[in-house]
Amino acid sequence: MVAVPDNVNTSLKRPLEEATVEDPDGTSAAKKQKLPEKLASPEKLLPPEDVGAAPAPAPAAESEKTTGKPDDKDVIMADSGVTSAPSAMPLVGNSAAASSSSTSAAASGGPSKAKWNAGTVMEMMQKEREEQLKGSSSSSSKAPAIPPGKSVKQPAAAGASTSTTTATGPLSYWNTSTGEGTAENFRSGNKDAQKKLNSTNYHPATCSYEKGKPLPFQLITDGLTMIEEMIGSGKGSNKMKIVVLTNLFRTIMLKKPEELISACYFLLSKVAADYENVEVGVGDALVFKAVSTAFSSSPQAIQDLITRSEAQDVGEAALILKMKTRQIMTPARLTITKVFTEIRDKIAKVEGKNSQKTKQETMQKLIAATQRDEVKYLVRSFQAKLRVGINTATILTSLAHAVVFAECCDKQEIGKAAFGTSEELDVKLQKMELAVKKAYCEMPNYERITKALLEKEKVKVKNETTGLEEEREISITPEKLGKVCKITPGIPLKPMLAKPSKGISEVMERLAGTKFTAEFKYDGERAQVHVYKTKSGKIEYRIYSRNSENMTQKYPDVLEIVKANMTENVTSLIVDAEIVAYEPATKTIQPFQKLSTRSKKNVKVEEIKVQVCLFAFDLIFLNGRPWTGKTLRERRDKLVSNTVLKKEEGKLHFAEGKDMDLEEEPIQQYLNEAINASCEGLMLKTLDDNATYEPSKRSLNWLKLKKDYMQGMSDSVDVVPIGAWFGTGKRTGVFGSYLLACYNPDNDEFQTLCKAGTGYSDEDLKQHHQFFKDKTRTDRPDGNVLWNDTPAIKPDVWLEICQVWEVKAADLSISPVHCAATGMAHPDKGIALRFPRFIRIRDDKNPEDATTNEQIKQMYDQQAVISSGGTADVAGDDDFL
Repeated sequence: MVAVPDNVNTSLKRPLEEATVEDPDGTSAAKKQKLPEKLASPEKLLPPEDVGAAPAPAPAAESEKTTGKPDDKDVIMADSGVTSAPSAMPLVGNSAAASSSSTSAAASGGPSKAKWNAGTVMEMMQKEREEQLKGSSSSSSKAPAIPPGKSVKQPAAAGASTSTTTATGPLSYWNTSTGEGTAENFRSGNKDAQKKLNSTNYHPATCSYEKGKPLPFQLITDGLTMIEEMIGSGKGSNKMKIVVLTNLFRTIMLKKPEELISACYFLLSKVAADYENVEVGVGDALVFKAVSTAFSSSPQAIQDLITRSEAQDVGEAALILKMKTRQIMTPARLTITKVFTEIRDKIAKVEGKNSQKTKQETMQKLIAATQRDEVKYLVRSFQAKLRVGINTATILTSLAHAVVFAECCDKQEIGKAAFGTSEELDVKLQKMELAVKKAYCEMPNYERITKALLEKEKVKVKNETTGLEEEREISITPEKLGKVCKITPGIPLKPMLAKPSKGISEVMERLAGTKFTAEFKYDGERAQVHVYKTKSGKIEYRIYSRNSENMTQKYPDVLEIVKANMTENVTSLIVDAEIVAYEPATKTIQPFQKLSTRSKKNVKVEEIKVQVCLFAFDLIFLNGRPWTGKTLRERRDKLVSNTVLKKEEGKLHFAEGKDMDLEEEPIQQYLNEAINASCEGLMLKTLDDNATYEPSKRSLNWLKLKKDYMQGMSDSVDVVPIGAWFGTGKRTGVFGSYLLACYNPDNDEFQTLCKAGTGYSDEDLKQHHQFFKDKTRTDRPDGNVLWNDTPAIKPDVWLEICQVWEVKAADLSISPVHCAATGMAHPDKGIALRFPRFIRIRDDKNPEDATTNEQIKQMYDQQAVISSGGTADVAGDDDFL
């Protein structure tokens, strides 16, 4: 992961050490600093560790004395939850240092996310604290300037040992600075570390929340604060993200397990499964209005805070306004369930005449009830942008780890965790993580998955001390989870994907020694067709996109086609297919651009102007049984046998295909046939060996060969438009070119990749301008954007991050200007697309589904290998998660 320069501030900093589950209100933290009792209320006082001027760095010897360990950038410190860095980051309270750092970084032309100064907010917090302490008998001289346990680390002395024991599997997340595994950590008796969410020693039984009572929302926001502080600090930030989330889930599972689903959805900025088509995001204007009304301010005042870089976004602007507002009465404490249900029922699901009013009033009430920094993340959640780098993969990994560690929950069990050796624990973690991810890929429904994970089973085990058998509850096993959460018609699974290939010679290299088939690759929209019976016996039909969105209303004509051509013996069915624009009169496939002109909602069959044909190419489920474990040959033979679906000319076809020998000339000829039939190219798939259907996996057993690959890059790229320049000449009146970015899921940020001004038709330019004209800002980027503040790539306007485009390019190159994959292929430069051209809008993808920085790096490496005369790397499929 790329370490962001010191001048790039990504969060309002709060020390990690004292944000504990034991003292969520900050009360005990205040007592630690011997403050008057009357000042210890969280409504009147921020925790003392939140503020304070930073003194000069301690001498190296003193620093090492404080930490007790030499510096090691890859070591996760169990006692503080912070990953140490080779050089000290400036303390937040030291605004002068922050200013100096910002100035020097700007002069060097380094990448930045936003011209935003965290010191501004922190100075306000410190000023408020000083005013509250005036006249107090407990003067600030009794309060340490640096929070207990926090020190400015210095480079290790020459010759100092920095060796650690590092696990290579999931256990590496849980290694402490001494290299101990978690089993040993629980037995270590470190009482302070057991109370900290960001500690590998944490134990939920030490938390003071009463079992069975609703958990406070502050539990989640404390965890988010810890995670946000770690962003960009080094490799350890991703590990600590998993640690914090795992410990958060463990606490919920022990204290109030039914709130686990609410926590998962909130952390993912969702309120329901993707296929239910219920979205959280509220428009900027309404959020600004709700925040300003709640704090008796104005939307312009919020915009000014952002423009002046005093706040990074509206969430931080809300925190500043809250700090300036004195509450007369202390509101009832927000709980996890309260926040989630209000967002789901009174914001996301509200429709109709007075929906905007209801949403605004709900947001205002929730905002007014926040304490401390809850307001920042609450307001961000209204826009579905927590901006801390939490995604599906991190949630699933953390859930899996939490289930394994849930074996030891009660206080009397601390120190008796039956994990076995570190190697045994690593195997348990790995098996559960794979099982949870597989469950999600086959059944992407968090309610069902969390319900299954919370199930307990009573077993008889032998007490090692007494030698007698005793009854013990154990968590669900990976094997049982796979039986409970499995492919189910009516719930879209994550589709299997193909690896791109650059040429026929590469295909021959990868498929050597295997039987394969070549299928036409159609230029349409990927679709899963589901048929199933309800409990009442009614037959239901659904169509889902590759992104698990429900497209049933978009394609009522496809439903009629399926109903008309499904055989009588079918009771349940899932088919993988492509929906393609089709001209029945000429029996020809139409370009994707024509398909994209169809309406997306409430389509009536009689009003459809663009006809479609369904091309089925794989059988996933039939009559109560999954077919994913069968070979492609078996699945295909069953699908085309006319015993499942019957072919209808111009309505329902089976993908055109041919089993082939591994010879270059026949493959080239068939590729030409596919192109002449208005297809994109070929899909080459193994028939018998390694030929099962693998949900979510981008597999080497499926290779795509397009005509464009023969001339340039081995794949197109899905990018996010983040900025635009006004057009000139023929393009006057519209945006003439766009700044495009890839996505970094680790930091939840978009990194500039290229400036694209070609590939647009006149109609494209008009449509893009019409779509984005009300989604622009001139002051700074929207959301988390990593970019170089240089005239060459500074757009006239920044765009709201809300759309995905497919682009193609000649190749990739190292760039001193763009930030994509910075530090991954070159120590301090990024990667850029050369000669990019727009292809189409990807309505089936969200911004977070765009090509990642890691994928850009892989494409660059692949290009370098092939151009030097080598062969493509054939090792390894890419899992979706």
